[in-house]
Amino acid sequence: MRDGSPELLRGAGCALFLLVVLLGLMPGAAHAEGGLLLVDPVPETAQWSDGATLFLFPSYPGAIRRDPLPIPAFEWLSPSGLFVSTDLGLGWNASRRKDLQYGVRLWPALPRSAGDGPRLHGLPGIPLRIERSLFANWIPFEFLQLQSTLRTGLGADGRGTLAEFGTSFGAPLGQRVVAGATIGMSWANQSWRQSWFGIDPQAAAASGYHPFLAGAGWQDFQLAVGGEWQLAEQWRLDIRTEHWRLLGAAAASPLTEARWQHGLVLSLWHDIKP
Repeated sequence: MRDGSPELLRGAGCALFLLVVLLGLMPGAAHAEGGLLLVDPVPETAQWSDGATLFLFPSYPGAIRRDPLPIPAFEWLSPSGLFVSTDLGLGWNASRRKDLQYGVRLWPALPRSAGDGPRLHGLPGIPLRIERSLFANWIPFEFLQLQSTLRTGLGADGRGTLAEFGTSFGAPLGQRVVAGATIGMSWANQSWRQSWFGIDPQAAAASGYHPFLAGAGWQDFQLAVGGEWQLAEQWRLDIRTEHWRLLGAAAASPLTEARWQHGLVLSLWHDIKP
């Protein structure tokens, strides 16, 4: 239908379901780190996919323990540039060019409690927040993409900000498999760093730690490796492993159990033809 109203209604329903899934299930689950987005160009007609996803990420930044989170997966891409996805979040790609993507998105910024790890005893919690981000990607050559993202609304006071920069590249391996990798770095302001890795005097008195100031600086170096396998005409399997090395104050914090962090996203997708 050319007026697009069924697609808009479906998108609104997806957005509501996305918030229920992400805000309802994720608060007790893993903490996904990376904010660099791989967004497809705006489609000419609405596209819909559903399936299932398994997230496996550290319980909080710096943790050793990784928590699994299986969820139903879906993705809706609109010709208007709107997208609703359990992988990408809720957002809008404002570009109509194939080689350029830029826009905004919302994503849950997960909480932390004193019970999430042995080094957090006596420390104040960090509430669940809605992350607001701007993204911009440029594809100068086929299979090469330069990425950037600015994420804000994070941390205990909601003023935490992360800036991420990266490059993704890949190539087909035969007719059914595409493999790729992403390398990048992130920079964090003091509000974000202090929320997750710092210890103020009041928290030090309650926890037994010495005060620790985690100032702004480079947060981590990132590496992700993944691929997509076309199982059948409408079925595909996506896998992505993520690894990041904490830097500076994040690596030196007494709350950090492991400077190397690891994650996994495994998704089975069923593409529904319009």
